[in-house]
Amino acid sequence: MGNLITPLDVVNQSFKRGLRGYDVEEVDDFLDQVAESLQAYIQRNNELERELENLKEQAEEFKSLKESLNETLLLAQKSAEERVKTANEQAEERVRAAMEQADAILREAKLKADRIVGDAEVEAAALRRELNRLTQMRCQCVAEFRAMLSKFDMMIREEAPVSGEPQAGTVQQGWQTQTIQQPDPVQQWEAQTVKGNDPTPQTPPQPQQPEQQIRIETPKHDVYDPPKALDPQELAQLVSRKSYSGSGKGGPNPISLSVEEPTLKITSDLG
Repeated sequence: MGNLITPLDVVNQSFKRGLRGYDVEEVDDFLDQVAESLQAYIQRNNELERELENLKEQAEEFKSLKESLNETLLLAQKSAEERVKTANEQAEERVRAAMEQADAILREAKLKADRIVGDAEVEAAALRRELNRLTQMRCQCVAEFRAMLSKFDMMIREEAPVSGEPQAGTVQQGWQTQTIQQPDPVQQWEAQTVKGNDPTPQTPPQPQQPEQQIRIETPKHDVYDPPKALDPQELAQLVSRKSYSGSGKGGPNPISLSVEEPTLKITSDLG
């Protein structure tokens, strides 16, 4: 590109004069206007160039900022991806740990349940054995008690006086009660005196204490509960002493033997 015309070149430009040429003053005025316009264009161009430089600098700054933003975005994206990856790994680890803990809890619960079931089975077997033992003991006690009652009844029958008068006996609903009474000697003597069976006067015997009464009560049914208060030794001692016969200075001592439900026991009332 050639040299540009400056306003100073326009002002200093000179032309040759010739015949019938342009008016010098008009030409000078026009050149002055052209120089001014050119100067204005030059100033405007310089301003635009400065603005362009500023814009270029701003563009460079924006470019740098863009690159920085891109780098920041990349870093943020990378950091986000790493965080997401870390979060996923942590979540998977927690889920795995929770599953392992749940499996351990289930195994422990199963072991406890098996142990409880095993203990319950052992305890149930022990209870069954104890029930069988108690059942056998109950049957044995009932058999011994029945044998004892039978023996005691036989002894009472052997010790009871033989008399022509019928012995009093009663039967109650639900229980069997046998009452053995001894005759009153005073009543026998009066009866014989009135009838004249004995002509020889005799001193009437002294009235005795109320007649001895021995009562044996047993339930009609054959179902008994295991005895809770049964002392065979005491009963054997009572039988061996013959406390039921009414012998002794103190007069007859009533003895009461009874069987009560739901427990099976022997009670004795000794005066």
